[in-house]
Amino acid sequence: MSALNVANAQWTLQNPFVTEATLSSVYFTDVNTGYAVGEYGTIIKTANGGTTWTALSSGTTWDLYSVYFTDANTGYAVGGISLRTTDGGTNWVLQTVGPGYSVHFPDTDTGYIVGGISSSMGGLTYCTIFKTTNGGENWEYQGPEPDIIGSLNSVHFPKTHTGYAVGRRHQGSFPLVESQSFIIKTINSGESWIECHTFPWESVWLNSIYFINVDTGYIADSGILKTTDGGITWVTQNSNSTRKLSSVHFPSAETGYVVGGDDYDVSIILKTTDGGANWVTQDSGTYANLLSVHFPTVDTGYAVGVGGTILKTVNGGGFPVGSNAISSKSSTLKIYPNPASECITIETSAILTPSTIAILNLHGQQIIIRQITEHKTQINISELPSGVYFVRLKNEKTVSFWKFIKQ
Repeated sequence: MSALNVANAQWTLQNPFVTEATLSSVYFTDVNTGYAVGEYGTIIKTANGGTTWTALSSGTTWDLYSVYFTDANTGYAVGGISLRTTDGGTNWVLQTVGPGYSVHFPDTDTGYIVGGISSSMGGLTYCTIFKTTNGGENWEYQGPEPDIIGSLNSVHFPKTHTGYAVGRRHQGSFPLVESQSFIIKTINSGESWIECHTFPWESVWLNSIYFINVDTGYIADSGILKTTDGGITWVTQNSNSTRKLSSVHFPSAETGYVVGGDDYDVSIILKTTDGGANWVTQDSGTYANLLSVHFPTVDTGYAVGVGGTILKTVNGGGFPVGSNAISSKSSTLKIYPNPASECITIETSAILTPSTIAILNLHGQQIIIRQITEHKTQINISELPSGVYFVRLKNEKTVSFWKFIKQ
């Protein structure tokens, strides 16, 4: 299998002094123009791919949790209040709609805001869905029905008529003592919503949902969940992470990213290139808890989080933790058979002294290492668990990586 091409940088810190406010959401309209929103009504914008960011006037000090743009000029930011811009963020206008945690538009006119609104009776919060069909000029309450005590955290529509939302319901007397995560779905543009899946009490927290088509979708919570049947059944993915995951985004059907962290501000970035079958831990270069990720292209992406942290990658995040590739050429090495179950043969066309071959797992941990002096090296892999591994060829001038599968 050919080498994977990466550069020195994996994720790099962008303009770290533009704000110290926690940034909750990031969205790019193209590879150069993007927005992030967060605490205290913070809205920032870049027009040069993150090299510099400019603070915009939101006109509010309410926390903002989600931002989405339908074109280069028209965008929405929601949180304690909901805002709209039609001039690329220069001016933001208050929307006649309740607060929200997530906003998404399947087309330029049709959009949804989900969240929760407090009742004057007992201080309870009820899940809310609002819809617009005229680009935010008017919003209508859609439910869900019956009223659900709790809140909706994330909404996503892979098609205009089909959408999903995830949330947390509460049950018991005030103060509430039990909570349960659930997924609701609409197949008629929000006219009605059905509960398509409910998780056991206290089992998971559903923070972010993303569908690549009407049937296949992912959820980030304390792990990664995947469905291929429109949300009826969900399978836990092998993320190898116990940290809270806050945001999931797929720039293509096979390639996706998840970011998060924990209470100690230890960040995590995970990547898949096979539709979620395997997830690679990437080096974020920061300890800040990450809350949102967005890729305008498959390779170029941004992540934001606590303390005004903004990260960027132009090479899909690079390799796993511990893998710092500096160059690769597909002609220098071959691995066969691939997949393999007992042994692999590694053949290289050029040997520089000293050279080493190492096998790494998806976390970048070194499992096997050998010095090589010949063009062919055979390695016994029968003791390795089944899965995806990387072969690292390292010498005085280059470090190169290739991928193989252990059956």
